[in-house]
Amino acid sequence: MATTSTFGTTARKAIARLAMIGLDEKSGEILRECFRQFGVSTTPVTDDPSHRFLKEKFEACVLRLDDGAEIILEQVRNSPSNKRIVIYGISKGTQAAMRYSKYGINAVFEEPLERPSVLKVVRSTHLLVINELRRYVRVPIVTEATIEAQNNRIPSSTLEVSAGGMSLICSSNSHSVARLPTYASASSSVTTSPYLASMSKRFASCGSGARSPTHSLMTIVRKPC
Repeated sequence: MATTSTFGTTARKAIARLAMIGLDEKSGEILRECFRQFGVSTTPVTDDPSHRFLKEKFEACVLRLDDGAEIILEQVRNSPSNKRIVIYGISKGTQAAMRYSKYGINAVFEEPLERPSVLKVVRSTHLLVINELRRYVRVPIVTEATIEAQNNRIPSSTLEVSAGGMSLICSSNSHSVARLPTYASASSSVTTSPYLASMSKRFASCGSGARSPTHSLMTIVRKPC
């Protein structure tokens, strides 16, 4: 049964759990209300998260990508019950989150947290959390990527990857980016992390007629300066 949140929006009945690791009350409230709309309940984790992840099963977690994040991410990815969960990071920008990309960060909330931007990220990723995937899977993942096109090398980061291709985001302050089309064919070379390369191979068999990532279309999203 649907309920009404404090923001005046309709929330679905919770069908998935998200662990909020070491977050302050204000950040927790924004995330709680946004995830609640899509049937995801939130559980604050203020004690040692390693014990919680050994005893409890979650579908997702969110934590700040600070100096203490690597230990927690290592514990999550090595947890028998939670190693495949969706991981949300909170940082001051996508580039600041790149040092943790080997742990498979699925999406990043940029600080300071604001409800419209948080809601946009949750809306685009919640299907992965509640395990309601479309036939053609589009998995959000944040990792470094380099575009090589028109004799230029352009640093970027990934947004989503699927059997048919990937979405990339890069800053619009580059003259090289300004000359690139919104959609670039596979003739443009994209170099990503080993983690994403190994994960992409799994999507080659997703759904009948799914194309290999090597014959893909990449969507380039220009991020304002």
